[in-house]
Amino acid sequence: MNPVSPLFGKIDASVEKKVDLIDNSWTRYALRATLACLFLTLGTAVAFAIAIKGESIAHGFGKILYAFMFSWSLVMILYMNAELGTSNMLYMTVGVYRKRLKISKATKILGTCLLFNLIGGLLFGGLISATTPFQNLTLDNYMMEAITAKLT
Repeated sequence: MNPVSPLFGKIDASVEKKVDLIDNSWTRYALRATLACLFLTLGTAVAFAIAIKGESIAHGFGKILYAFMFSWSLVMILYMNAELGTSNMLYMTVGVYRKRLKISKATKILGTCLLFNLIGGLLFGGLISATTPFQNLTLDNYMMEAITAKLT
C-alpha cells in the first residue's frame, strides 16, 4: 500500500526503524525507552521548580511558566531519538492498520516501550525527588496544587 500522504510515508519509515531497532538491538531500544523518561522527568522537574518560583512572583504565573518549560522535555525526547509510549501508540496503531507489521510485533514494541518508560520514570523520579529543590515542600506550593487538580 503506497502512502496516501507524505505524513504516512514518514510514519511508515518510523515504524520500520522501530521494528529494525527492536529486532537487531533490543537493549538499545529498551535504553532509549528508559532515557525518554529521564528527559521527561528532568524536564518536568525543571518546569515545576521554575513554576514554583513564578507562582511566588504572581498567582497564575506558575502555570504559564510550567507549560512553556515542560515542552522542552518533549523537544529533548524528539532530538535524542528516545522512545515514548504515547507516540509509539500512534505508530503501532497506524503500522498495524496499514499492514506494515503484525499485531504481535506491535504489541512487543509497545510493551517493551511502556515497561521501560515505567522503569525509567520510577528510577529517575526517585532520583529527582531526592534533590534539594524537592525537599521540604509545603502542601500549598504550585506542584502539589497542580497534581491535586489533575488527579481531581
